[in-house]
Amino acid sequence: MIELRKTIGLQIMQWSELFAHERRLLEFTIAARRYASAPYSHYTVGAAILWKDGEISSGCNIENSVYNVLHAEKCAIANGISGNGIRRIAKIAVRGGPETDERPLPVRDLPDDEFQYLASQVKFENVSFACGQCLQDIYEYSGGEPENVGLLICKNSGLAIRSTLADILPGRSMFTADKNIHRKQ
Repeated sequence: MIELRKTIGLQIMQWSELFAHERRLLEFTIAARRYASAPYSHYTVGAAILWKDGEISSGCNIENSVYNVLHAEKCAIANGISGNGIRRIAKIAVRGGPETDERPLPVRDLPDDEFQYLASQVKFENVSFACGQCLQDIYEYSGGEPENVGLLICKNSGLAIRSTLADILPGRSMFTADKNIHRKQ
């Protein structure tokens, strides 16, 4: 047997360490999350995409009784493409949690000791990253360059987690996609 391991690169950050466009993306996730329909899981998610052309699209999760779920990331991709055609993703931000937890985004940094404690408690399995299907969709619209697609997750605690699609994917890509498959005609 051969065992392969991959190190995942994450940056755990304070609010002031985020770029202005990242804070704006997170504000879009909060707005989108308000429209989520999660009557079965009670877990609402908002996603926002910054496209390479500078536009932002957002989406939320939508559930129904047969558990045919539209994930927030897929919804944001569909909203962005249906409004402006095929293009490339620069960064995606996601915020999710129990529907009863609607804490606003932080407007100031956490005290250093609280930040250090919360950061030490972050475990990869407790971070709301995109599922495999959504990661594949994000990859498909990355132009075959997952290292150039930023991922941003905001935890309800106020911590922000920054990474790249290349860091999260289990391999170079989940399924190799033709770089030209989603090219504008």
